[in-house]
Amino acid sequence: MRNRMKIIVGAFAIMMIVMFMGMIATPAHAQITEPHNADAMWVEPSVVNLDTSSIGTTFNATVCLNLTEALFSYEFGLHYNRTLLQCTRAGFTNGSTSAYCTGHTTVALGPTIDTSSLGNGSVLAGESCLSVDNVTGHADTLAWMTFEVLNFTTFLPPSGNLTTTLDISTEYPSNTVVLDPNVNPIDFTPSNSSVVITPEFAYMLILPTFMALTLAGAILSKRRQKRLI
Repeated sequence: MRNRMKIIVGAFAIMMIVMFMGMIATPAHAQITEPHNADAMWVEPSVVNLDTSSIGTTFNATVCLNLTEALFSYEFGLHYNRTLLQCTRAGFTNGSTSAYCTGHTTVALGPTIDTSSLGNGSVLAGESCLSVDNVTGHADTLAWMTFEVLNFTTFLPPSGNLTTTLDISTEYPSNTVVLDPNVNPIDFTPSNSSVVITPEFAYMLILPTFMALTLAGAILSKRRQKRLI
């Protein structure tokens, strides 16, 4: 009896650990926040703003889809600059499936980080319905990714911002495709996300500039007071 109780308690503990890990593995953001007109696939947020304090921090990105046609399968290859960012984890937005395909039995691929086919700086994910099943066209999310910001200071330009992209625009057979129930490609518009990094000097100049303007304002004020006297 004691051994049986130990087995039951152990199995329950393992189940709770798995559930807890699943909860912390999926970011809270799994809903569309920047709607696009159909037919479209896009990355949210559309713009990620970083500064020098962002080195070592992380941010999340989500791939979304909006279709007017029924979907049989999709695949996307997301590319990013591996010298500036590192994808540390990724998953579908509804656990083992995308939120887009919720309620349907699908076969999922990935999401796989830095695949052998796409190389470093990539995330590959796909999903396909089984048999004659298909998903009615609508708008929802596909997959999420967490990116760590690497030390980008050596890549900063002498002036202006440094901009890189989370790119899903490379079409099949290399990367991104959406197929209808007849296994024909659906024409859609891909939209990438821009990661904008502000050079350090721009932030360093904010305080001196503010102090200089304050000083100039004080001097002008004193001169006006003297004239009035």
